[in-house]
Amino acid sequence: MSNLIKMFKIVIVVVIIVFSVVACKDGSSDSSPKGPVTYEGWPPETVLLQYGISGMSCPTDAWSITYEEPQLNTLDINFIGTITTKTNIKAYFVSNGWTDVMSIPGDAETPEITMYVKGLYSMTFAVFNNTIFYMSISKS
Repeated sequence: MSNLIKMFKIVIVVVIIVFSVVACKDGSSDSSPKGPVTYEGWPPETVLLQYGISGMSCPTDAWSITYEEPQLNTLDINFIGTITTKTNIKAYFVSNGWTDVMSIPGDAETPEITMYVKGLYSMTFAVFNNTIFYMSISKS
């Protein structure tokens, strides 16, 4: 399990490094002919609705926000925030009927990982040092 967490950490760090600093806004395209399109800003409501997180607003203390749909039926959201951001994101999922099915505490070298499910949707929420956030929502 620790190898999986370390691999996950490496992937997340690479993803975070690639993204540029942006503010909360409905994404403008930063597309590339190879692979998925990355958008700057918080996903618009039409995208959130497709992944069962309708009404989830951009955390007020978040920045460097990007999202993409890297593969069919998956939405990834990346951003930097604070410990309050983490608390508010977790509260959103719990209060909107998502079930916490697995939680792995993090430390200085590995992320804290929480997995939620709701109906046909699953979500992995990874937090590095209470500041770097990665959410991956999938629908089956």
